[in-house]
Amino acid sequence: MPFFARPDLSNEQFKQLSGSTLTLSGTTRIAKIGGLEFIDEYGTPIPVIITGASDSKVLTYYDGNLILMSGGTGSTGLLYPYVESATTTVGGLCAGQNLYGVQVVDILHDILVPTLNPILCSPYSVFTLTPYTSTCEVGTSINFTGSLTFNPGSISPAYCGGPSIRSGLATAYSFSYWNGAPPVTGISSSCNFGTYSIGAGNNIAYGCVYYGAGLQPLNSAGLPYLSACTAGVTCCTCSPLACMSRTIVGLFPYFWGLCNCPGAPGANRPSGTSAMVLSGTKVVACSAADITIPFNAVSGNDYLWFAVPSCVADKTCWCCNTSFFGAIGGGVCVGGNLFPSPISGGTCNVSVTSISPPWTCNYDIYISNKQSIAATLKMGYA
Repeated sequence: MPFFARPDLSNEQFKQLSGSTLTLSGTTRIAKIGGLEFIDEYGTPIPVIITGASDSKVLTYYDGNLILMSGGTGSTGLLYPYVESATTTVGGLCAGQNLYGVQVVDILHDILVPTLNPILCSPYSVFTLTPYTSTCEVGTSINFTGSLTFNPGSISPAYCGGPSIRSGLATAYSFSYWNGAPPVTGISSSCNFGTYSIGAGNNIAYGCVYYGAGLQPLNSAGLPYLSACTAGVTCCTCSPLACMSRTIVGLFPYFWGLCNCPGAPGANRPSGTSAMVLSGTKVVACSAADITIPFNAVSGNDYLWFAVPSCVADKTCWCCNTSFFGAIGGGVCVGGNLFPSPISGGTCNVSVTSISPPWTCNYDIYISNKQSIAATLKMGYA
């Protein structure tokens, strides 16, 4: 068997004669990045750095090396290597941005396709009360049901396959009724509150939703934008559509009526009583502001009256159109103001008790000084 020794090719053992040509007939591979160097006219080595190879990149001298950079072929000039469409009509760079050493295609990329961030909308819930009315007569008993609708929020647009919703799924629903009672929390989105008697003032029921954590939002470059939504509970500040509570205002009604009293003016003027109030027309509405009453008195023998809860400030004026006002006040006198100060048998108010619905409240009763023919009057404040 012949003896074969494979010599090492080293600069100490071999050299090429100056002026001669070395022909390499096979494939020569440089197995180390930067392992191939050229010597310039000043004897300075210029390494060839081959990394990041892709279509349309060419060897370019940059910062003492020959490296691959985006270039072009033939008469096309520089080729744009990104497979994407422009997202802006004009584009631009921020003033003061350093451009030294930045490839032209990357500058164009920043101008034409700036990184865009999605719009994040937080999760929220909508609380509904059934049946629901904004006002109700005090003492009315109603069987209520509360329900919650959960919206997990949104991430718009959803870039690069990222999530389109902000939070995770609802994990629990919590209800509190009435006016801050201990909450009832469970997996059902509805809750029957049972029968409740409306009290005076605000009657408030609440509801909120607990939810799980969401996924990380991405921007148009596929990079994380802000942070993922953590697990939490809905609050009323998250969205204009959000609603965590419903309020029913419990009102004592006001009353009005006519007393037909034929005879000499002022001779048969009625006195205000609880029975008189309850016999009148009941209006379940706020009487703390102006109230409009359709008296429609036509006989000429009618005394006009109305009664409002004593907690309401005394009415000071009345009007039958927008240009004429009459004062309310003073004593009882025929031919004086249409309405004197509130009276009831020499006292300022009278206690009134309603049977259905049940309530008791003190009322101020206003009775006209004289019989009147009146259609619609507004009672209020100057």
